[in-house]
Amino acid sequence: MKLNVYRKSYDLQPLECPCDLHFCELMRDDHYFRSKNIFHFGTGNHHVIGRTNYDKGYENCITGLTLQDEEHFAYISMIKKNPMYAKNYKVMYADIYTLNKNFLPKFDVFNLFHLGEYFYPNTPYYQFNSELDFLNHMVDLMSDDSRMIFYKRSAGFKKSEQTIKHHPGLTYHSDYKSLLIYKKAKE
Repeated sequence: MKLNVYRKSYDLQPLECPCDLHFCELMRDDHYFRSKNIFHFGTGNHHVIGRTNYDKGYENCITGLTLQDEEHFAYISMIKKNPMYAKNYKVMYADIYTLNKNFLPKFDVFNLFHLGEYFYPNTPYYQFNSELDFLNHMVDLMSDDSRMIFYKRSAGFKKSEQTIKHHPGLTYHSDYKSLLIYKKAKE
């Protein structure tokens, strides 16, 4: 059985895909995004969120996830050059759709910037039958004050937009540049 390989890995592309840079600005501008437990789906070769977190002293514990060899190797190279980046930034090499609840703790912030881009239906090793199943799983991991963040210009956003807007577990919180921020809905 062959692993679904999503895409090429990405260097930082501020004009084409500014979501990671916008999140770095959000950490700077909104003190909510400090000293949090953050899940970051799609790290890029640049690892700008992990680097900025350390360089600016934001003290978030960030769990990054990539399924790109180059992105994972770039992380390893980065922490070999400066092991301090690894203090609060870990990158797992894994397919997000294979994770189950036993692998992930509750998070304060979920960066799901690339939701809808790389889900392949009927993949036998997935834990989820659909992106809705996956989103339900992530919402279950939210605490009452958690934030779930989406990238409005993502290639998969149009596909996921209605699922996000009408999800009973999410409520709109705010926009920040190219990012759309939701909170957990009150029960």
